[in-house]
Amino acid sequence: MPGNTVAAQAGSFDFLLNTIPVPHDLNPYLSLLKRDRTMALVGVPTELAPPIMGGSLIGGRKSVTGSAIGGMASLRAASRAA
Repeated sequence: MPGNTVAAQAGSFDFLLNTIPVPHDLNPYLSLLKRDRTMALVGVPTELAPPIMGGSLIGGRKSVTGSAIGGMASLRAASRAA
């Protein structure tokens, strides 16, 4: 995400559904959330690189949740069935 795009949209999202199946930096995406909002991770991320910065969660009372449902294998199976 280009830095100027993130800065322009900071604090403007009520919910983020993160479907990126490879390790990536969640911190810029957390900055997009409004106070008391959530980012949901679907699939099974193998690692968080770099780690989530605690200040970005605590300061904005934001949360990250996840589910193993909806990973790449599920998407492939659904596309074959269609």
